[in-house]
Amino acid sequence: MQKKNILMAYAFAMLTLVCLGIAYIVSMEHDAPEIIITPFPSSLTENSELEVLLYDRSSGIKSVEISVIINGKPFPILTESYAGKHNSRHLRFNLKHPAITGKSGNIEGTLRIKATDHSTANWWNGNSSSLDAPFCIDADPPQSELLGISSQVRRGGSAAVAFRASEPLQSALVRIGPHEFTAFEQTEQVYACIFAFPLELPLEEFKPELVLTDKAGNTSTSPLETAAVEHEYREDNIQIGQNFITGKFAEFSLIVPDENDPLRLFLRMNRQVRQSNYAELAEERHNTAAKPLWDNDFMELPNSVRRGLYGDRRVYINSGTTIDRQIHKGIDLASYRHDNVPAVSSGTVLMAGYLGIHGNMVLLDHGLGVQSLYSHLSRVGVAQGQQVTRGQTLGLTGTSGMAGGDHLHFEILVGGHSVEPDDWLNQPRRARMETIINQPPNRRD
Repeated sequence: MQKKNILMAYAFAMLTLVCLGIAYIVSMEHDAPEIIITPFPSSLTENSELEVLLYDRSSGIKSVEISVIINGKPFPILTESYAGKHNSRHLRFNLKHPAITGKSGNIEGTLRIKATDHSTANWWNGNSSSLDAPFCIDADPPQSELLGISSQVRRGGSAAVAFRASEPLQSALVRIGPHEFTAFEQTEQVYACIFAFPLELPLEEFKPELVLTDKAGNTSTSPLETAAVEHEYREDNIQIGQNFITGKFAEFSLIVPDENDPLRLFLRMNRQVRQSNYAELAEERHNTAAKPLWDNDFMELPNSVRRGLYGDRRVYINSGTTIDRQIHKGIDLASYRHDNVPAVSSGTVLMAGYLGIHGNMVLLDHGLGVQSLYSHLSRVGVAQGQQVTRGQTLGLTGTSGMAGGDHLHFEILVGGHSVEPDDWLNQPRRARMETIINQPPNRRD
């Protein structure tokens, strides 16, 4: 009897083990986690952000281990464990590690990612999957070889620089204080930039520097040697009569409808609206062609007389009292009433319509951040996106916007900054910049 009981107990134990085994097998998940990594850029730095998505549809992600392998030796980058069921995990990380940080030259290795789920597989150790991805870290910042640069630039003037980069670039610019001017690739790794000495920048802040960023994100900064020349602009008194203030009330009220006092309306137009208009014009610097669109000489309005000069420190006087001060950022050209306004050179129409103090206006892009502005028109004859040629009629002169008599207000902008138009209308001045930006790519000074 005792022997029979022992055999029954043994049989029951075996049956239990078999049932447990069947239950284990039935409940066991065989699918390992899925690892998805975003494609690597062509070059990396230790600061480049990488992204990994881990996905397990059944038991969820239990843990992840990320390491880099350099010369056959693993270095841990990230290790995390997760309680509870999480079907997906989105990780962001970089490759910072003492084995990489501070090194120069290219560093090649393998990124290894191992993910494990909460499955009972492998005796409750879970299913695991691994992904290896080779990488190359570029630790060297880009270098430049100067091909040509303007020897000097006066306040409000334009200048040019050309250089060869040591490698393909993500971006290139000339930085002057808080202002940035984009450099554009002309031929393979040869760049050109037109930059300005901003009209209101303090002289001591004019310290141009070349800022290059390569495809991996490494950045280099180097000073540019060009002399800053101070220039004093004249003061110009502008008499603002009551007839002008009241005569413009209806037009200006469409822009500032909440102001009922004619004088206050004029001041708001001359201050806040003026500032807003120039900010809008400056944004168009991003919509420039990467290569010059202009050709031949830049032409001025024919048979015209200059009535206002670039950089004039205008003093607005009403009934013997100074009511405002502003800087004139273009030249005023008087000709015949409703005269044809020609394009100064070939380009693309960026804006065509009404813009505050400028009234009816046209803005042309000539490439490399160089743009021309035509204001106070009585009629606009072109449309946004249209290609125009030198001398083509853009519209007719007029009195729209902040204009008391029929004339053309003309400006040249470089990188969003109004500059001295004569740097472009004067052929020898412009030719000096063109010589620089047209440097042959094989030149070696």
